[in-house]
Amino acid sequence: MMKGIINACEDLNIIEETETKAGIFRAAYTARADVLILGNAEALIGDFHEVLYRRPRLKIFAISVDGRRGSLYELQPRVEAIGDLSAENLIAAIRGGTSTVGGG
Repeated sequence: MMKGIINACEDLNIIEETETKAGIFRAAYTARADVLILGNAEALIGDFHEVLYRRPRLKIFAISVDGRRGSLYELQPRVEAIGDLSAENLIAAIRGGTSTVGGG
């Protein structure tokens, strides 16, 4: 679902796909990604701060295991819950918009 939503947007590109912690950090540092989208990210939440300190303009979008909710992490420090994980809200969160951010 996520890959299809991103591929449908002409101004968004997937640089790298990985399922390992090392791959996530590599994407943040060497691929110079603007946004990391992580599914099943609960195990890495403590590590987000390290990545964000090194890449302060990076956004990390963590999706819940069930794929229905997400959180946006930024260095500010700020975490916003993305209530309804619709295609519109996902794209708004990636682009920095507010759509229905904060809903249940």
